[in-house]
Amino acid sequence: MRRSVQESAPGPSPGSPLSHSKPADLPPGEQPAAYSQPADSPSVWRQVERHLAGLQLLVAAGLFLLIAVTWRLWTPQTAFPRIPLLGPQYLLPATGEWLVLAVLLLSLGCRAVLAVLRLLGTTAEPARTVPGSPRLERACGLISCLCLVLLVAGDQHRLQAWAWHLGLLSLLIVLQPVPRLFRLSLYLTASIYVWSAWSKMDVTFFQSAGPYLVGGLLKSVGLSWQDVPAAARTALCGLLPAAELLTGVGLLWPRTRRLAVAGSCLMHLALLLTLGPWGLGHSAGVLLWNVFFLVQNPLLASGLTRLSQAAAEQGTAVPATADNRHQPAGPTAVCSTTVYSTAASSVLAVAVLWPLFEPWGLCDSWLSWNLYSSRSEQVRLFVRSDVRQQLSPAARQVTDEARPGQLWCRLRDDQWSLQTTGAPVLPDSRFRLGVALAIARMVEQPEAVRVHRSSRAGRLTGHRRQEDLYGARAIRAALNRHWLNAEPPAPHGRAGGGK
Repeated sequence: MRRSVQESAPGPSPGSPLSHSKPADLPPGEQPAAYSQPADSPSVWRQVERHLAGLQLLVAAGLFLLIAVTWRLWTPQTAFPRIPLLGPQYLLPATGEWLVLAVLLLSLGCRAVLAVLRLLGTTAEPARTVPGSPRLERACGLISCLCLVLLVAGDQHRLQAWAWHLGLLSLLIVLQPVPRLFRLSLYLTASIYVWSAWSKMDVTFFQSAGPYLVGGLLKSVGLSWQDVPAAARTALCGLLPAAELLTGVGLLWPRTRRLAVAGSCLMHLALLLTLGPWGLGHSAGVLLWNVFFLVQNPLLASGLTRLSQAAAEQGTAVPATADNRHQPAGPTAVCSTTVYSTAASSVLAVAVLWPLFEPWGLCDSWLSWNLYSSRSEQVRLFVRSDVRQQLSPAARQVTDEARPGQLWCRLRDDQWSLQTTGAPVLPDSRFRLGVALAIARMVEQPEAVRVHRSSRAGRLTGHRRQEDLYGARAIRAALNRHWLNAEPPAPHGRAGGGK
């Protein structure tokens, strides 16, 4: 008599990330009732292991490449002002930062190699694992997260949106058990789309950022803004937030997940056209982050589907309270990994809910996923024309030439950031005020620097409060109102300059 699948098909191979299985702890929507064509269980379990290894490889390689294309930002450079997170006195020496960066890159490389070995092990007969690799994976993951925190503490500019995203994913990979890893990673991705869509749902997006993005898309296909009727322009501007919102919501339900993943891939391909060299010509980091989503979204959705399929066929899955990838089963292991999993889940919950406090200035724009939003605070920097020559060569290069009779020259710190670090400047006024204070310290007359600041726009009216700050004293008074540090370290030989 033919045996059932559960009797004839063993579970995951011993020592694999999915061994020591217990009854499934997947949400009801993730457990299909039946399959018309049951797949071979060992092959399904191996596919889950491959998806896990693929996610580990994607995050490690993605973070490595994004740091590589913005490498000057991660070094102790002096071409662009650096704003430590906690204060100038906590800034690491240059040698220390180089060492932390080297350790970060080595740990990422180690994580990528271990992921490749895990992928190769799932194709062997029988399946093989590298002895001690789970503990080494966890150690490398924790080291890379710690190094990332230390480097961001040395310069807030390094807290790019992609660094926040991949840092959270790294933490989940290190600490979460497999079912929660795929599921919570997908929830994080959905929150990015939903919050990004919400940040664009205001009148200013249809007046500035929306036409800017649509113009880039039209340019990439050989059209111009004027070639499109006015009604179609408005519809195209509204298409991006609508697509983001539908994608984010669709990823949360199994029945709509496949369609949401397909829609997200189409959206990111359109963004690559818009932001790429044929459109707006944005930085390599922005383009790479969009490529990351193109690979990540299908991988997460497929991994969760395979996991639920294996659970339904065998009646087993990885327990939700024990991280079997890293420790043997047992009460001590369950208790230890429960602490890790709870900590990681708490961090993720904070990351998902934190953007609620962005309107009150308690969450930065990029940490709340305000991507290409027009609502954020706006800051413009100016220097008096008679001190323009006193600026550093890099700053002077991005400062407008003075016209006859013109008193103030615009200093474009967004271009300054791109040219010197390869990364866009943080949009928040806290950071930009710190940059302005660093400029005031460059010149002999600190009052020759002006900051024009606009508040967040009203969602329905677009109204902003305007403010002009003249000189280092007014700039310092404004930045002291922020909770986190906004003061750059004093240049050598001019400690306390610009007061």
